[in-house]
Amino acid sequence: MRRIPTCFLLIFSAQMIIAQNAKLDSLSNLISKTSSDTGRIKLIINKVYLLCNLNLDSSINLALRTLMKIKRQDATGGGVRCEV
Repeated sequence: MRRIPTCFLLIFSAQMIIAQNAKLDSLSNLISKTSSDTGRIKLIINKVYLLCNLNLDSSINLALRTLMKIKRQDATGGGVRCEV
């Protein structure tokens, strides 16, 4: 009797991971196609938020790289949102 809820939980969590990976892929495609720097930074910040649920280390690494990019470009609007 315990195996049925456990199997259901495993299938449900695997399905959520696949859906989040698809979102990450679509965000990555949008980032590569976006021409403006501001739009690209906003998409990267959205990707950081999505990565927080999957892999915290990758999320922190991407957030730090994005902050350095924002400081190089002197764009303050995205930096405030990224630091929160």
